[in-house]
Amino acid sequence: MGLNPLAHYYCFGRTQQLSPHPFFSHELYLDENPDVAATGVCPLEHYLAFGAREGRVAFSAQQFAHLLYEPTTLDADYLACIQDHPVGTNCVRPVQGQMVQTTIQTQTFGVYCSSIGNYFIGEIADFIAAALERCGYRAVRLSEQDLPPDNVDGHIIVAPHEFFYLGEGVQRAGQKDWWSGAIMVNVEQPQTTWFSKAFHFLRKARLILDINVKSAAILRELGLPTQWLPLGYLENYQPFVGSEALPDLLALRSLSPQVRRQRPAIDAPLSERPIDLHFVGTLNPRREQFFARSASWLHQYRCFLHIPPMGDPLIQGQGQALNTEAVIGLSRRSKILLNVHRDELPYFEWHRIVFHGLWQNTLVVTEACHDVPGLEPNVHFVSCSLEEMAERIGWLLRSPEGQVEAERFLDGSPAQVIAPVADFRVEPSSASGLDCQLRRGATLRVFEEREGWCWVRAMPTAMLAGPPPV
Repeated sequence: MGLNPLAHYYCFGRTQQLSPHPFFSHELYLDENPDVAATGVCPLEHYLAFGAREGRVAFSAQQFAHLLYEPTTLDADYLACIQDHPVGTNCVRPVQGQMVQTTIQTQTFGVYCSSIGNYFIGEIADFIAAALERCGYRAVRLSEQDLPPDNVDGHIIVAPHEFFYLGEGVQRAGQKDWWSGAIMVNVEQPQTTWFSKAFHFLRKARLILDINVKSAAILRELGLPTQWLPLGYLENYQPFVGSEALPDLLALRSLSPQVRRQRPAIDAPLSERPIDLHFVGTLNPRREQFFARSASWLHQYRCFLHIPPMGDPLIQGQGQALNTEAVIGLSRRSKILLNVHRDELPYFEWHRIVFHGLWQNTLVVTEACHDVPGLEPNVHFVSCSLEEMAERIGWLLRSPEGQVEAERFLDGSPAQVIAPVADFRVEPSSASGLDCQLRRGATLRVFEEREGWCWVRAMPTAMLAGPPPV
């Protein structure tokens, strides 16, 4: 009948309990927020005006979960950021209902995160700044306490759900003319209260970079200018090289002096790593149940489990909080990094699996995750159900066959590029996006060969598909 869909929802649909978008659940929002239901106000109107900033959950996991199980298409528009242009040159954003190409010409970036937020958010911000420097840009690390310098051409705000809610960031939230022109990096999953807090700012940002490929797809489905930002590998990046000794933190004092002092070489066999298994992550009901049930088999191994309760930010150096140096050092001392999801959704926890696992040459054992371009389960990491973990980990750690298999995940076979230039792609297809090129003489490790292609590693986390090194 020609009525604008949003106008139809506001005038008629909401009274019929209809939802305005496949991801926004009218019913869920009212059920979770009886105070809103009691007022009779439009749920979407309340969420956009107040609810998002208050951290009220609006996106129903049941309604977007199907995206997590669908294969990621390599021609998806939200992958263009890594396949066609570097961050800071071109982006796609909606103009009058259509996605159009725009140009962002910047030379200097300010990279911001909260100075009193979780230490691992600062870890991401530091890495982005360093990566920009490697790409030829100038990057300045800033926080909510800093005034944006006049010589900064572009602003990147990491984790807006912290930046605008802690300390002086609350005042920054009122400076819409500044932050609406910024690039924002989302690190949260859509079903969480932290995502809602971020969404209040994400929906008005110039460009969104999401470290999770599926969250990027969801934000694109919502009509927001979003690209996937797979945090990659920087050779000789000192924070992820770490120190020989672990820092003197309260949470690490249960480890023996010898373990704290000596760090195995990154290419040392797993048998030389003194910790069998470690997990670092916040406590929630699902993880609490898993570790309680698993105590009967975990006690057989030398484990380090750091599972503080969710709540206040984990600020490095305070209380039981770890820091980047500690987490990297623990991974380098561990045979296995365990990954357990926060809920039933199979999100790929990139930060834990890639930064703290693959980069440190640690064997990652995780419950099933959604697909990620360039990484393959049971080729680059071990994937199994929570029910299978006791048996699988026991096999990898205790049996001779499992120990050999565990080393295979890390070692591969040595090879060398002999062509003048070799193209490396994110999938075993000449039609897939070009990820990088290596020159003659570059060394790499081959993990699997299949139908004329092979999975290789040129650096500790650069798992790509490329032509056989012959």
